[in-house]
Amino acid sequence: VVNCAVRFDTPSKPVRLSIGSTQTPRIDAYDRRNELTATPPGLEYTSSNPTKISVDPQTGQLRALDYGDATIRARDPITEAEGTYAASVIRPRLSPDPLIVNIGTSSSFTLVDDQGNPVSPPEGGFVQFIANDAIATAGPP
Repeated sequence: VVNCAVRFDTPSKPVRLSIGSTQTPRIDAYDRRNELTATPPGLEYTSSNPTKISVDPQTGQLRALDYGDATIRARDPITEAEGTYAASVIRPRLSPDPLIVNIGTSSSFTLVDDQGNPVSPPEGGFVQFIANDAIATAGPP
């Protein structure tokens, strides 16, 4: 059988997403000679927590639905080889923090995770913040 995986290398660190974002993590597949091979067609992907993180069963694309964690599994149905990795939907925060904007002015900021790494904004690119009875909506420039 051509292009069958017997072992997978999956992300070693948890994949981090913000609500509404999507990502397709890289998965490396290895054949019986332990050589890197093209990712075989027909892999099956599942999520242990599909109400928090859904996964497209054919492409492996993740979609962050709600805050929480999931284990993502990729499986080759021919060889039954599988690999798993962790994924988390995090609550992004602003950088700089605090972000100070005066009425009638604008400011630039970045959404970051709890470790300071930039994260993608939700699909559509808009984020709403509520602080001290003021509402701010941020969107694409």
